[in-house]
Amino acid sequence: MQKKDEDVFNSLLGEKSGGTIKAHEIISKIKLDSVKGIFSSSLGPISSMLFDEKIKELNEDVNNFNVKNIKDLINSLSEEIEDGKDRLNFVKSARNIVNY
Repeated sequence: MQKKDEDVFNSLLGEKSGGTIKAHEIISKIKLDSVKGIFSSSLGPISSMLFDEKIKELNEDVNNFNVKNIKDLINSLSEEIEDGKDRLNFVKSARNIVNY
């Protein structure tokens, strides 16, 4: 990954949400499915299994995913994407979907 892309990527992961996150807020399954779709586009067939594993590692459920864990999910998924540009595009797109 080029230094500029790496700086952008790191700044995206370090940014905080524009609003306050409440612990009881739930991310819709539709939004999680969209994130999963983008992840699949970046990684391929194994992505579905990895996505489900990452959800379990956070002790979450796709039908009841707490918004407070979305940053950790996106970060964890992005670590599986080797190509720097694909990783950066995934993070940008995923954050846009979940409004974070």
